[in-house]
Amino acid sequence: MKILNLSNNELDFVGFSNLVKDTGEMRLLETLILTNTFPYQMILPKLIFYYLSSTKIRELYINENWFFNATPEGEQIERLPGTLRYLDFSKNKLIDCRFDMPSLKQIDIQHNYLGKFLASESYAPMIENDTSYLLEKVDLSFNEIHDLKWSVFNNQQKLRIVNLSNNFLSDIAFDISQLTKLEMLDLSNNNITSISNMQAKEAITNITMKSIFKTLDTEGIYTYDAFISYSDKEKDFIIKECLPNLEVKRNLKLCIHQRDFIPGEDITVNITSAIHDSKKTICIMTRSFLDSYYCNFEFNMARMENIYHRNGQNILFLVFYEKIPAQDLSLVMLELVQKQSYIEYPNDEQGNIVFWDKIREAIE
Repeated sequence: MKILNLSNNELDFVGFSNLVKDTGEMRLLETLILTNTFPYQMILPKLIFYYLSSTKIRELYINENWFFNATPEGEQIERLPGTLRYLDFSKNKLIDCRFDMPSLKQIDIQHNYLGKFLASESYAPMIENDTSYLLEKVDLSFNEIHDLKWSVFNNQQKLRIVNLSNNFLSDIAFDISQLTKLEMLDLSNNNITSISNMQAKEAITNITMKSIFKTLDTEGIYTYDAFISYSDKEKDFIIKECLPNLEVKRNLKLCIHQRDFIPGEDITVNITSAIHDSKKTICIMTRSFLDSYYCNFEFNMARMENIYHRNGQNILFLVFYEKIPAQDLSLVMLELVQKQSYIEYPNDEQGNIVFWDKIREAIE
């Protein structure tokens, strides 16, 4: 088994401890998804990464839970598995968080309470003259940060994207002079009134110039206009209505798994490639979609694409083919509804014309 998804369950500490031990036996495990799985306040079990080190884990999602502590007592620092590339610890209750991350490329710890901790500590241990970290992207937004430790990003010289938006920073008084590969530093929605650090001023000038040429090289280059994520139970709707109305009548190029996925390729590779190569991802929301593992996987991968490859621009759009009560939707889905990033299927001739035009507008 390569992928284990236990999202939207209700495990307690004992259940989680047993799960951690069991995952150690899953030698081929590459992706573990524990989104909204722990509704009780708890400390992250100390042995989770020890057991996962015997797997091939590459992506770990522990987001939307109630963990408040992720730092062991004393001087010991948990070492992440050497195969782990992506860690999502967002939307928890963390007041501290520090890991030895030798091979991690992306860490998402947005929507926590790390402000006080990061004023004097770093999420990664400071090892003098160690520049071996592979970390490229870090998201520290929505963490009530007023001040950052001067050396918070030391030893992370491969960082390309740092998101510090939606905090309470008033000055850039932390060191970014070593981050020679930095392409984007997001400080939007803070209280910045000055930049007292002269090295930071120079670094920010370099980032600005880089970001202009990034834009020139990659903007608008996609294989598909949209990737359509849907349950197989809705394939008739896709074939008989979506394709004729969007591809034939409105000249859009769609990616659907039945037709466009590469035979013989791993399905997770097909999914991530389709999302990355599409301008938007359209999710056909039904109860079957919510019950489908791969539909939820596609939704989560589109979220990751949105955050880490599209500079936070929303690429997700929900089409409610069935009426679904709000309590059956995840928090992220509800956020999209609140942002009006959705449309309901009218199922009548006159309303259908407006419906398909609205989808075209959302894609374009």
